[in-house]
Amino acid sequence: MSFLDAEEVRTTPMSEEEQRRSFLIGSILSYSAVFIGYLTMYLVRKDFNIAQPYLKEIHHFTNSQLGLIAAAFTIPYGIGKVVLGIYADQKNAKRIVGVMLLLAGICNILFGFVLGSIGLMMALWALNGFTQSCGGPASYATIARWFPQKNRGTALGFWNVSHNVGGALAATVAILGLTLFAQRIDGMFVIPGMIAVVVSMYVMFVGNSRPEARGLPSVEEFYGEHEEKEKNDEANKMSPGEILRRYVLNNRFVWILCAANVFVYVIRIGLDQWVTVYLPSIGFTKQQASTGFTIFEMSAIPGTFFWGYLSDRLKGRRALVCLMCFFPLMLVLWIYSHATDLTTIYVCLGLMGCLIFGPQLLIGVSIVDFVPKRAVASANGLSGTFGYLGGDLFAKVLLGRISDVYGWNLVFSAMGFSIVCGICLMSLILIEENRRLRTDTADTLRLREELELLDEGAQPLA
Repeated sequence: MSFLDAEEVRTTPMSEEEQRRSFLIGSILSYSAVFIGYLTMYLVRKDFNIAQPYLKEIHHFTNSQLGLIAAAFTIPYGIGKVVLGIYADQKNAKRIVGVMLLLAGICNILFGFVLGSIGLMMALWALNGFTQSCGGPASYATIARWFPQKNRGTALGFWNVSHNVGGALAATVAILGLTLFAQRIDGMFVIPGMIAVVVSMYVMFVGNSRPEARGLPSVEEFYGEHEEKEKNDEANKMSPGEILRRYVLNNRFVWILCAANVFVYVIRIGLDQWVTVYLPSIGFTKQQASTGFTIFEMSAIPGTFFWGYLSDRLKGRRALVCLMCFFPLMLVLWIYSHATDLTTIYVCLGLMGCLIFGPQLLIGVSIVDFVPKRAVASANGLSGTFGYLGGDLFAKVLLGRISDVYGWNLVFSAMGFSIVCGICLMSLILIEENRRLRTDTADTLRLREELELLDEGAQPLA
């Protein structure tokens, strides 16, 4: 277990130019490790989505049974988010991503050989869910230690693209596995699993989890973010339990964001999980459904980066950007639910992918803004636990059941209701963001006034 211990803080004398160069190289290497690592986690997660129509055709699974297998992933994934998130805050977060990716790859390889046995499939998919659970929180923690608050929306926005690149590539890799294994479904899991095992080596051994391990100052010192430094210095004097209680469990804004995350996941997973089943049910082929899945994932790539960048330009108003995504999403979802033309469906999937991944990203970024660095993985993990045990589980199990019993119209109604709830909750966060910005502006003006008085030889304001 010492392999996962936090890296030691080193002090290395460097010139200013050497320090800048080392910080740039270290941030690029560490960022690439968690980006590629999380991207690959989607290859060994979304392969099941791509295989669903084949499992229905060959093994005669119902939507409800497929939902149960998917839920076996969700429950341990949701629990592991907060449990392993707390652990990752005290350890080498980047290396944890690599180790868990290795285990997820092994789970997928084994999963390919037990197809048809629902019990064994659920057991291995549950283990796969637990091993992947801290991929997001540990990646967030690594990025927060390398990138300043003023650029964090952009950095996390670009990292969030890994969801979509991985999700889009999942269809290609799974179909490649099907081809290489002579149209046997097990290849759709074995090939992604083998790729994950190889990539995990890069994640574990390239880059560092924090700048101090390279003999550099902390990110707050390096970028001169004094208020952020004070917050983190205060947290560094506390025990992990005190940090968890003060900055996470007693933080009402973290809880509001956790609740909002539930409704975002109902929408995101409801679209993502069932598009490959919904489209064939209204007369389209499995290949057309896979294309729709890919469009949904790929369209989120420019959208996610844009929403993160926009939130930075709006001085950290993450909630405002979420609301800018929710309102048009309501209209596009309604069009999608009534569309019968393939082109219209593809356009709607593209727009919805672009829009829903804005709130999916920015809820996590907003949580990072509300807590110190040593609580990032814990808070993000708690949000993920809510998202998966609430929203993801509902989308996979109950929406699958609703589609079997009541049809797809009620499924889309549930998604529409989730959008309304998301709007209400993010409006509360927007009020707090505006209050904090007004306070920061007032403090900045006061400091400027004091400096002007000092320049004139007067006494500073009391």
